[in-house]
Parts: sequence; C-alpha cells; structure tokens
Amino acid sequence: MFAVYINDIMDGVTSYVWMRNRENKQGGGVMLLLKKEWTVEGVTYGEGEAEVLSVGIRLQRGGCRNIAPVYVPPKTNSWTEELYKKLEDTLDCLRRLLEEKDKILIMGDFNCKKVSWENWSMEGSEASWGNKVLELVIDNVLTQWVEENTRFRGEDEPSRLDSIITREPDIIEMNYKSPIGKSDHVLIEYILREGGKIIRNEDNRKECFDYNKTNFEQLGKHFEEAQWDTFFEAENVEEKWAIFVRIYNEGVEKWVPGMKKGQKSRGEWYNRKCVDAKQEKEKAWNKWRKNRRMDLWNEYKF
Repeated sequence: MFAVYINDIMDGVTSYVWMRNRENKQGGGVMLLLKKEWTVEGVTYGEGEAEVLSVGIRLQRGGCRNIAPVYVPPKTNSWTEELYKKLEDTLDCLRRLLEEKDKILIMGDFNCKKVSWENWSMEGSEASWGNKVLELVIDNVLTQWVEENTRFRGEDEPSRLDSIITREPDIIEMNYKSPIGKSDHVLIEYILREGGKIIRNEDNRKECFDYNKTNFEQLGKHFEEAQWDTFFEAENVEEKWAIFVRIYNEGVEKWVPGMKKGQKSRGEWYNRKCVDAKQEKEKAWNKWRKNRRMDLWNEYKF
C-alpha cells in the first residue's frame, strides 16, 4: 500500500476515486485516490485481464505526471490459462504505457519476490513472471526504488512483493510504515521530486464541508428513505458505486453545513488520542521490524 507526497500537498481531504476492478470475480483490482485540487489530464484503464490504471496529473510547466497502480496475484499450482493471460495482458499494458507516457510512476504489488533488484538478477527460468518484469525494467531503463521487504505475516518469511518504478531519479525520501488495518503489507510513504508544481483547482476549496456539525439524525433518515432498489439492481460495481456516491452526496449537501474558504473545522476527530495511538502502533511496528520475535509481533498485532 502506498502514500504519495508530491511537493506541498494542500490540507484538503476530498478526493477523486478511480478504479479498475477485477473482471468476473469479487476482490482484486486497483484503486487510486487523488485530491480534487489536482487537475487530471486523462485516465487510462488496463485492457483485457490487466489490473492496471493510469491517471495523468497536469503540471504547471506543461506535460503531466502519470501515476499507475498495478496488481498481479501470486502464482499458485492451481493457476489456469486465464491467469496466465492476466500476466500477458499486464505486461502488454505496461509496455504500452511506457511507450505513450513520458513521465510515469508505476507502483503496486507485482508478486516478484524472487527478483534481486540489487543484483538485477532472477531466481528461476527466463519464462518466469519475475524475469519478464525484470526485463521490462531493464529494457526501458527504469529504476525500482523499494529496497526493503514489504510483506510480513506472522512467522512467514518476509518478502519484497511491492515495487515503485520510475524513469527518472525522482524519489528523494522513502519511509516504510506500519500496515493499514489488518493488511500484511507495509505502508510505503515517499516524497517525489517534481520539476513543476501540480496545477490545482483552487475553487474546490470552496466546496469543503464541516462534518463535525453534521445533522446525523436527518442524514440517517436520508439513507433510510433513499431508493436503494436501483443500487441492488445495478449490473456491475461501477454502476453500484455511481449510485451510492449520488445518494451520499445528496445527503451531505442537505445535512452537512459548508465551510468558507480558509475556515478550519473545530473539534477535529483526529485528536491527541488518535495521534498517541498511531505513534504507539508505529513504535510497536518498528520494534518488530528490527527484531522479528513472536512476542514483539503479538505486541504489535494486539
């Protein structure tokens, strides 16, 4: 899982959401959240079975930076021809993006734990998935930035499944933080050097809401009385998401007061208690990373 800090990101939290869902099966897929202040140049969805998404963010000096999340499921003995096709579709999609996009950052779970990025070598055959990814990186003169293990699960051997890949030497700082919730993948937070500032839509700041003053009683009635039949009759996830967002936004506009530009909400939910809890979690996580004993793992987990 990843967090991106590009230049001085503003304090707003409202986001645009793009998704590339897995076809014909629950779970999987990729999602990208970008703050609404950023101007999006275009969105590209992976074709076939590829769980790939690319969103271009317009830059002040011209051009755009494309961010492309990727997910590839782990290989098992029960893999079918459909899953092998997913690998080929993913490679084809990435090759096409690299041909079409100048500035691009590719990130995600590639499940290439046998690749030694320090030695540019691979354990296994030339036809293996890991070797194909390694060849893609070498052929396109790319840099893979993740240097530590990113997946930890109890007594299992830690592995480096996640990658951050760019053309330019753009990463200036990287931190490996504790997983979100019950995930067994670390949260990777990195700062990306950008040649020109991102163009932001300043008018979006006028649309902020003061959620601390929400009329939850009326908002609850709004959700109870909403016409959910269309939601359950929708044929796919995209349609369900669009219906849910419409109902949600209608409720927010009615029962959550707006904030003036520059005004700050009082009584923020992320208070000192939350800060202390987060720090304790990070402290327990760092102790586990340095000395992977089960007692430290249990301390972190519970």
